[in-house]
Amino acid sequence: AYNGWSKLGAAKKDQLALFATIEKALYFGRWMSDDEVAGKARAYIAGAQAGDPDKLVLMTLFRMFPWEGEARIDQRLPTAAEQASYRRFVTNLAGAIGEAPVAIVVQPDGYFVRKAFEAWVGKVGRKKALTPARMLAWTVRTLAAQPRTTVYLDMGSEDWARGDYRSVAKYLRLSGV
Repeated sequence: AYNGWSKLGAAKKDQLALFATIEKALYFGRWMSDDEVAGKARAYIAGAQAGDPDKLVLMTLFRMFPWEGEARIDQRLPTAAEQASYRRFVTNLAGAIGEAPVAIVVQPDGYFVRKAFEAWVGKVGRKKALTPARMLAWTVRTLAAQPRTTVYLDMGSEDWARGDYRSVAKYLRLSGV
């Protein structure tokens, strides 16, 4: 938003300044390796804080694979290797966050855990079908263990649930809330 805004004329800049200058959350995900996420997180936190160690940093974790798109979670569950990689990634990210004040959105559209469960429970049983939900629960615990980190586990927008709030609450509980 900022890059496009910076190219506008003065009147348009004044009109859209709020959108261009408001703090945003950087996404951390599979496009970063398990080993490089810590360095990228430390650099992002330092840049966002700009010398103020008490400034809240906004982050988003979108790392679980498969999830949506071509490799959807309702078509296959994460392999053992993918689960291990995910744990390394989240552990490295949590270590990089350390004492910094961070608010982190975990796995946008988390309601996909329901799709995974419904797609797999009849084929592999309840325990294995809950793998994505258990992975999110572990992630919430791991990140929330950082002393100044607040975790928001996203369960998608209201229109996904179509008013079925009990289902959303169920999957929030299964995912660690």
